[in-house]
Amino acid sequence: MLNEHLGYISDPVRLERFRVAIANAIRQGDRVADVGCGSGILGLLCLREGANFVYAIDSSAMIEVARESLVRAGMGNKASFIREQSEQVNLPEAVDVVICDHVGYFGFDYGIVQFIEDARRRFLKPGGTLIPAQIKLQLAAVESDKCRNMAEGWRADGVPAEFHWLCHHRVNSKHAVNLQREELLGVPAELGGIDFRDNNPDFFPGM
Repeated sequence: MLNEHLGYISDPVRLERFRVAIANAIRQGDRVADVGCGSGILGLLCLREGANFVYAIDSSAMIEVARESLVRAGMGNKASFIREQSEQVNLPEAVDVVICDHVGYFGFDYGIVQFIEDARRRFLKPGGTLIPAQIKLQLAAVESDKCRNMAEGWRADGVPAEFHWLCHHRVNSKHAVNLQREELLGVPAELGGIDFRDNNPDFFPGM
């Protein structure tokens, strides 16, 4: 679990996108709900930009990492740490901002649509801010030795032939990889988008 969240925090592109969005959205005195807060990094960034209070919500043991990290940052008194699924939480007040980092590998596969839709309906003040507010889904063909090695890992040198059959399962699994521009074989095609400010169906057309 710590390795997964280290990946989130150490990804400079991902973190900078959230940092810019937070800087543009947060106003002095805002109260924030961080849904699926994980390590607490997004709540910390909100507080540093002037938010007055953060409700940090996470159902995993990472809530204790968030608590300790904000205490060490001197901001533990500006947050409430709630270990629970966000759909089971009732906040004592409406908030100005809802933020959620559950974008998964393909924008919506880690439950962000359901999490934000519920939080928008139950936590957010009318006219409040969602981060992210929308997601664009893109698809591109790729040629990459790094990707090929990941997909064909069960056929790698040193793996006994009796286990090569598992490659069939691995090539149909999700793999996180940072690509270089030259590894894309063409311009990404936009499949569609999800606007979290609107009600979204359970099934996304075309998926």
